[in-house]
Amino acid sequence: MESIFQKTNETYIDSFRLVLGFSVFVILSSLMLPLLSSYINGGAGLVRYSSLFFDMTLEQAVVFVFIGLLSTLFLSIFITAIVSIVKLKETADEVLFEKVVDLFPKYVARVFLLLLLMMVLTVVIGSIFDFLSLPTYLSQILFLVMFLPFMFAPQVVVLEHLRTLPAITDAINFITIAPKATMELLALGTISLFALTFIEVILSSIFLYEHKLISIILLSVLVLPYLIMYATQLYIRRYPLAKT
Repeated sequence: MESIFQKTNETYIDSFRLVLGFSVFVILSSLMLPLLSSYINGGAGLVRYSSLFFDMTLEQAVVFVFIGLLSTLFLSIFITAIVSIVKLKETADEVLFEKVVDLFPKYVARVFLLLLLMMVLTVVIGSIFDFLSLPTYLSQILFLVMFLPFMFAPQVVVLEHLRTLPAITDAINFITIAPKATMELLALGTISLFALTFIEVILSSIFLYEHKLISIILLSVLVLPYLIMYATQLYIRRYPLAKT
């Protein structure tokens, strides 16, 4: 039986050209967010949650909503594409290929709603913690717990053809029956992000601004697609036939 790392490596290498093409959506999404933060917060790198409700003008609010939705849409297209690549590679079914292509816009819409829901929950919870001056570490713990179902929900949407809320329910069920898979993905994601941060720190001593762009490219072309493929393989392994 091939390990999940072997399957993921094989899929990533075989699909690299497609990954490279779709990575444009993540690069665009990643570039939009710092520009948005700078626009709203007068040059600051990050936006306080409370600023989203109390410090923005109407014009800023409109720009924030528009850029936020566009960035989320780009990310949804990318995530759906990567999960679909794994699905098609595992089946090699021409009929399924046509079906996935036909349903792709619907999958994107459902993943978009997933990300939008997560974004809204993050903003609302973060704003409440800011307003009440609660400890930051408590909000981080809450965000982590809230984020867990979303780790596999896009996979459920594409692989199981489920709508947004049923996909979240199924993802919660998966992380409860497969906690090892959840911990594997969290560990891999943490290690990947630490490695990416380390590379960015090293590059910052060489470049003035270019290191940020290099970091975004590495995230878009390598880290994020690999993690999505790995998560998809973990989810597929819930079925006995996928383990043989």
